[in-house]
Amino acid sequence: MLYLLSIDEHWCHKSMFHVSADLRYRLVPGYETSWRSLLKLFQMPWWTRVWVQQEFALARGAQFVVGNVMVPASLANDFYKSYANHLPPGSCCHESVTWRMTSELWDDITQKRLALWGSSAVRMMHLSRTQGNAKKNPGTALRELLWLLRTKESTDPRDKVYGVLGLLSEVSLSEQTLLKPDYSLTASQTLARCTQYLIETEGDLMALVGPRTRRSDLPSWVPDLVPQDRRGALVSFQNISKRISCAGLFSAASGKGLDCSFSGTELRTSGRRLMKVQEALPPFQNRIDYGGIRQCRDLVRTAAQNAPSSRSPERLSGALWRLTLRDTVVGATNRRASARDWICWNILSVWLGEQDPSKRSVMAASHPDFARISKSFLVAMQSQSFFVTDDVHMGLGYETQPGDEVWILAGGKVPFILRPVADGRDQEARYTLVGDCFVEGIMDGERADVASWDTSAERIVIC
Repeated sequence: MLYLLSIDEHWCHKSMFHVSADLRYRLVPGYETSWRSLLKLFQMPWWTRVWVQQEFALARGAQFVVGNVMVPASLANDFYKSYANHLPPGSCCHESVTWRMTSELWDDITQKRLALWGSSAVRMMHLSRTQGNAKKNPGTALRELLWLLRTKESTDPRDKVYGVLGLLSEVSLSEQTLLKPDYSLTASQTLARCTQYLIETEGDLMALVGPRTRRSDLPSWVPDLVPQDRRGALVSFQNISKRISCAGLFSAASGKGLDCSFSGTELRTSGRRLMKVQEALPPFQNRIDYGGIRQCRDLVRTAAQNAPSSRSPERLSGALWRLTLRDTVVGATNRRASARDWICWNILSVWLGEQDPSKRSVMAASHPDFARISKSFLVAMQSQSFFVTDDVHMGLGYETQPGDEVWILAGGKVPFILRPVADGRDQEARYTLVGDCFVEGIMDGERADVASWDTSAERIVIC
C-alpha cells in the first residue's frame, strides 16, 4: 500500500481508488486491511518524537521494520512528495480528485500526511543541502526547522532545540555559545537564547513572526516550542507556517536595520508607534463563512462614519478583499496579490455564502485560481482577529484587543501588535508582544520614515 501511494502519478490512476456510482472516490474493496494497517503505522508515537527526526533525515538507507515486514523508509518520503505534487490547492488533481473523495477517505489521507509533515520536509531539506544546493543563513535554516518540528515531543523541553542541531550543517556549535547544549539552563533560558541567536544571525525580526503561546515562564518575545496540546494543531501549524513564509514578501520598516539588545528576559529595540486598536472581532476559527466577511464590513462601516474621505467606508470596503488574503497568494511559490485576483476573490465571497453544494461546485470550477485563492483566504484569516484602529486602518492580528498598539520595529518586515505594561517604571516604555500583524496601507514602508528614524523613533522594552 505504501509503495502504491508513493508512485508519483496522477491520483486518479492510483489502483486502490475507484469512482463509485455517486461520482465519489472510494477505496477499492479488498484494500481495506492494508489501508488500515498503514494508518496504524502512521499513528504510532514514534512519529511524534523530536530525537528520531535525525535518524529519519540523516540515514542513508533507513528501513521501517514492523513485525516481520520491512520496507524502505524512502517510500514514506515519496508518498509525501506525491501528495504535495498532486493534491494541494492549485495542483493538477485538486479539483478532479481531492474534492471528489469521500470525507472518510480524505480524513485517512490527511492523517497519514500529517504524520509525515515535518519529518519528510526536514529530510528533503537535508538532502537538498547535501546535494550541493545553496545553503541558507544559519538562523533562517534553524528557524524553519524549529517551526517544522514544533509539534514533535521530547521528555526534556530543552531538547526541542538541542535535538535538532545535528540536522543543520550551517550551524557551527564551536562558534556559537548561545546554542551549545547546556543542561544547567532552564527550558525558558534555552528558548530565550535560541531566539536571540535567530534574531542576531538573521539580522531581522522574523523570529518574532507567528503566534505567541502565553506562558508565565517565557518572555513574550520568545516563541513557545513546547505546545501543550497537539490535537487538531497540525493543520493549523501548516497554515501558520505558510503565513510566516509570506511575511518575507513585505518591508514595513523599509529596510531599517536591526536595533536590538538583550538583557535577561528583556529585548530592547527602537520603533514607531503608529496607531491604536479601537475595535476588534474575536479570532476566526477553522471554518470562515460569509458571515465573517460581513462582520468585517459592518465593523468598518461603523468605524469610518466620521472618517476623512481617504478613509471612507467605500474605500475601505474596496481594500477589504486584499486584507482577507493578507495581500498574498500562497502556493509552491508565494506571491503578492494583484488586481486580477479580485475577480476570483469575489467568486469566493459568494461561494462562502452559498448553501447549495451543486452551485458551490459550479462556482469553484469557474476560475482556474479558485483553489489557491480559497487556500490563501484560510491561511490569512485562520485564528486571526480583524480589527480597526483609531485612525481607521483595517488589520489582522493574533488575539488583538482594543487598546493594543500597532508598531513598526527596526528590522521588522511586518508590523507588530504590542500591549503596554503598567509596572510603575517610568524611565522606559514597556510592552508585551502580542504578535505580528497585517495592516493595510503600511506593509511596504509607507509609514516607516527611515530618514528621521534616529531622531524620532522611540526606545522600548519588550518583556
